[in-house]
Amino acid sequence: MKLPSCTSEELGIDDIHTWFGLSYCAYLVLPRSVLQAMPEDWQRRFLRLIDEIQETLEYEGADYNYMVKRRIGSGQFAPDPLANYRYPPPIVHKQEGVATMARQGDDRDAHLPPGERSAPSERGESGG
Repeated sequence: MKLPSCTSEELGIDDIHTWFGLSYCAYLVLPRSVLQAMPEDWQRRFLRLIDEIQETLEYEGADYNYMVKRRIGSGQFAPDPLANYRYPPPIVHKQEGVATMARQGDDRDAHLPPGERSAPSERGESGG
């Protein structure tokens, strides 16, 4: 399911059922790198909502493991540029028009010897 280009408020949508519309989608998939690109206060609110679901509902499948694969228009599987959350492509914040890294204080080079790690400025960090 493709996300709508306007907000639910602009569409006058107040509930999940209406938001999904007449699609046959049973799931909403949000890439980790996209969630990590959001501001920290937004991430905290999102996590509180996930906690609220877990504290409120008991349902079959809550402990299942799922695997997501990207498909293109013809239905064929295709590479997913967002699957590798440690090395995502730049993610642009629409209002600011600025591409940001998906993680702040990222550790994407932590596995490399110190001499091979990129400088903070190369990772979009201030370095200070």
